[in-house]
Amino acid sequence: MGIPVPRIYDVDLVSMRIRMEYLNGIPLVKLLVDNEKTNDVIINYVRTMGNYVGILHRNGVVHGDPTPANALIVGDRLYLIDFGLSEVLGRTPTAQDVRILYKLALDLNVALRSFEALRKDQSQLLFTEFLNGYRDAMGPELTGRVQAMVNRLRRMVRYAVR
Repeated sequence: MGIPVPRIYDVDLVSMRIRMEYLNGIPLVKLLVDNEKTNDVIINYVRTMGNYVGILHRNGVVHGDPTPANALIVGDRLYLIDFGLSEVLGRTPTAQDVRILYKLALDLNVALRSFEALRKDQSQLLFTEFLNGYRDAMGPELTGRVQAMVNRLRRMVRYAVR
């Protein structure tokens, strides 16, 4: 899909082991925690992360845990890592498929909640930039539908931030 991820060298289904490329980088979460102010570099990485999640969603894949802890900066390139909770949806999402939109919204809600936990004061700015990147991949109509589903999710008691 064109998203930077660690290379897979071997999958052993008997032993349930994956041998993959080791990436020596800095988690995006570290930039967010170590810097009091959000700067252009952080904004660009957050936007790129949103774009990568949008590319996954457009191709019918849910990451499962799209947080800054699962975005690794190697050199100046952002990689997505830890697809342990991912799911292949089996088809490209459409604006009418509520079940698929719900799963995509769960992914975005995880991202939003992680921004709220890391940077309460700047979480809306970070999520807006994430959505800008996401929209570039998904288009405005699908992004709007997924965002509406996120808003609906957040009104449910079990997903409310207190």
